[in-house]
Amino acid sequence: MRPLAGTVGNNWWDHTRVGIGLVTLGATLNLISPSTAQDSEVTTVLVQVTDETGTGVSDQEVYVVISDGDGVVEDFTGNTALDGFLRLTDITVGAQYTASAVTLFQDYPYRSLETPLIPGVEAVLPLNVFTVSPDASNPHINVLHMIINVLQPGIYQVIQLVEVLNPSETAGFTGESLDSREIGLVIPVPPTAANVAPVEQIGGLDPSRLSLDGNRLLDLRPLPPGVHQMVIQYELLPGTGGADIELTVPYPTAQVTVLAGPGIDSVEIRSDQLIEQPPATDMPGGPFAYWTSDVFASGDTLRFRLGPQRPMLSTASWSLLALAVALLASSAASIWGGRSSEQPQQRALFVAQIAQLDRDHDRGRISGSDYHARRGQAIEQLMEIQSGHSVTPNSPDA
Repeated sequence: MRPLAGTVGNNWWDHTRVGIGLVTLGATLNLISPSTAQDSEVTTVLVQVTDETGTGVSDQEVYVVISDGDGVVEDFTGNTALDGFLRLTDITVGAQYTASAVTLFQDYPYRSLETPLIPGVEAVLPLNVFTVSPDASNPHINVLHMIINVLQPGIYQVIQLVEVLNPSETAGFTGESLDSREIGLVIPVPPTAANVAPVEQIGGLDPSRLSLDGNRLLDLRPLPPGVHQMVIQYELLPGTGGADIELTVPYPTAQVTVLAGPGIDSVEIRSDQLIEQPPATDMPGGPFAYWTSDVFASGDTLRFRLGPQRPMLSTASWSLLALAVALLASSAASIWGGRSSEQPQQRALFVAQIAQLDRDHDRGRISGSDYHARRGQAIEQLMEIQSGHSVTPNSPDA
């Protein structure tokens, strides 16, 4: 097995604190009820942990974070009572304060959506978890995006986005194991990929629970039901003469898309399986050459020839991560329906804003805290125009 690039420590609470400290990429959930609190400057936070049957989960450790929009103000750890509730009283409330909760249940971290805090009003945070079934899960890939960028002649950077569906009603493993550890999900990568690493800024994966096994990136956590989106990055080194690239999909896959660029002549792709589409012109730094595939069955292999048509290409004018975020926002539309005529312009505006923030931060023009706050807000606004498709419904966190 090859090591993952950028692997971090094993403390899942540390990953959770970092993730909650950044802005939540889901819609804000506002479930409140009258409280008996008398002080107008404090409130009560009530976390309710339930399983897939609606039954409260007792003695479950929960981590609660209070944020003021710029960072963490307070954090609490406690265990649920017999009915699955954890009550925190006398929580100091300020303008734009929110609360969110995380728990590790059967080896998978689950996170509630952020809930606004109002003085004198009890805030309820539903936190749904899923038991792990002894039966093997049956994942499907809704869409797999590959974004290919030229770093220099013969060296390509790839951002790969995978949207996975577990249609079951419980969490599960695939039935495979690696070194006596059960495998919850297989993410395909080319066998020639180098420096494989998750993109933690976008989410979906925990580096400490991943293993690279040849052409498969293995997530060693159970896969909860529902839709999950994972983002990884790696390099392809075909040399200046190009090379044949293979990607074997582990599950039935509804769609594969490939974007290459920027500049439609910067990268050459030849494949009998990929159908060339009109160039993607509404992405920052574009246009991008664009291909799509038909449906792949479990175990099928996508093959294409990758080679440069131009020897050099400047990459200073665009952001791979901004493009990845844009595709996350649009992937649902490519499968489940279209969007209003205003939404492509709105997406382009927010993606351009994110790309500019990336450039300003790289050049030292804005501070790290200002960069993360403004970038997080732009990403959140981008997600809110998604035709009602949440990026992380009930938000199991990595």
